[in-house]
Amino acid sequence: MMKTTVTKNDIIKKLRELGLKAEDNIVVHSSLSSFGYVKGGADAVIDALMELLTPDGTILMPSFNHGEVYDDGGIFDVKATPTVSGKIADTFWRRPSVLRSMNPTHPFAAWGKKAGRYTANHYSVDSFGEDSPIGLLWQDGGSCLLLGVGYSANTFHHIRAARRL
Repeated sequence: MMKTTVTKNDIIKKLRELGLKAEDNIVVHSSLSSFGYVKGGADAVIDALMELLTPDGTILMPSFNHGEVYDDGGIFDVKATPTVSGKIADTFWRRPSVLRSMNPTHPFAAWGKKAGRYTANHYSVDSFGEDSPIGLLWQDGGSCLLLGVGYSANTFHHIRAARRL
């Protein structure tokens, strides 16, 4: 059986068909393996998102470690602690143009126009509260993009639950 190759342009085309456009603000939850073979790997997916949204939009991704860094007596290092949120997210936060929030267990990574707004104060607010990266994205009318993952990966349900309390 021959594997289908997915390219950056294929991803852009499909995202446009979903209605994604320049200047959108989104949180992305993803699974690279769900794509099959992606020419260029995680970087191709990230490049597709950045090209489509342009620097006037914003991409937010979880770069959570869920406290695993502490299991062996380590500490969270915003510039070194890997994420358990998948290959795309782990590749994304390591890019020089991407900001990462200072939350020790549930940091978010962001790129684009509102990246600074979404990451600046995450060290001093609830991980998923109204002033968290995901809360601010929600306030800005942002959307959630699930790429090869189910609804349970969606962090938007955290902010909506917090608003009901």
